[in-house]
Amino acid sequence: MREQLGWITNCVDAAACPQNWVECGSDEIPGQVHCHVCNREIVLAGEEDEFRSCLSSSKLAAFPVVPTSGRQANYAPDLVGAMAGGVSPAQSLVSSPPPPRVSQPAAKRQLYCVLAGGEEFLINKDNMVIGRSRTCDVVVPSAKVSRQHAGIAMVNGKFYVEDLGSANGVWRDGERINGRVEIRDGDVFSISEESLTFRAR
Repeated sequence: MREQLGWITNCVDAAACPQNWVECGSDEIPGQVHCHVCNREIVLAGEEDEFRSCLSSSKLAAFPVVPTSGRQANYAPDLVGAMAGGVSPAQSLVSSPPPPRVSQPAAKRQLYCVLAGGEEFLINKDNMVIGRSRTCDVVVPSAKVSRQHAGIAMVNGKFYVEDLGSANGVWRDGERINGRVEIRDGDVFSISEESLTFRAR
C-alpha cells in the first residue's frame, strides 16, 4: 500500500513547505526530503522532540504532518499551526494536493545553413559572413561567389540575410533581395549556382 507523506520544516519559509508531498510505501519512508522553497535537502525527523530541537539551530529538519504506516508520527497541533500558518495536518491533506508538475521549457532550436552538397554550418554568432573566402563563416567554394558575398545577422532573436554588395546578388523565390530579409525555417536562398537552405532544429 502506498500513501502520501507531507511535512513541515524549519526552512526560512515554513508556511510554504507543507505543499511538498511524496508518495511512498511503508518500507520506503525517506530519511531526507527536498524543500522546494530553500532548495536544500532536509532531514526527516521521526520524533517531535527531535524536530523541536532543530527549530533554534541552523540544522534543517522536517516533521511528518500525515502519519504513515511504518513510522509513528505523533504530531502536535500547536507545532503544525506555528510552522504551517495554522493549517492542521488533516486540512493540509485535503486542501494541499501535490503541486502540479512544472513542465520544462522546450529546448531552443538552432539554425543551420545547408549547402546543396549537404555540408551544414551552425549559425551560432550574431554576425556571420557567407562567401568563397576561407575566412568566411559559411564557405561556398565557387568562383562565381564573391569573397564576402552575403551576411547573416541576428537582431532581436531573429535571423536576417543580406547581400554584401556582391556581383551576382542573393536570390529567394526568383527575386533578388534588397536590404535585410528575415530567414524563415525552410527558406532556400540562391547565390550564383549554389543553394543555401536554412533549417531550424
